[in-house]
Amino acid sequence: MTAADARDKRAGFTLMEMLTVLGILALVMVVSLPLLRTSGSGRTFRAEAQQISALLRLARIDAVSGSRETRVTVDLKSRRIDYPARSNAVILPPETVLRVKTARGEILDTDAGFRFMPGGGATGGAIEIERDGNRATIAISWLTGAVAIDYAGRQ
Repeated sequence: MTAADARDKRAGFTLMEMLTVLGILALVMVVSLPLLRTSGSGRTFRAEAQQISALLRLARIDAVSGSRETRVTVDLKSRRIDYPARSNAVILPPETVLRVKTARGEILDTDAGFRFMPGGGATGGAIEIERDGNRATIAISWLTGAVAIDYAGRQ
């Protein structure tokens, strides 16, 4: 018997080693599955906050590049954040708490809004959303029109 023949007999894994690895993988999956479910809700929540932020940023970009005032409206009753100039809207699910802080002149009945000026400024304010222990505040600077998201809660 040569050295090559001895090496061929030792190559590979035994059945017991394979079963041990499969058992460990199964245990890891069982433990991690509940964690994946809860983080999915957090990912969806973060995606909604990012969509609102992107909508606000788009309105600001249009205001500055088009040298015209733009407005994003928030319908508190239907939970819809809308930028009519581009037909873009974010509709929040009923279980999401929605709060809006904006300039007094931008509130009409159940509607509120944010204006972006051609010079880069805005009326300022914030949109706060909350669901399942997650909270996000999308703030709009009145001076620069910059949009920022602050997350709190479980995520």
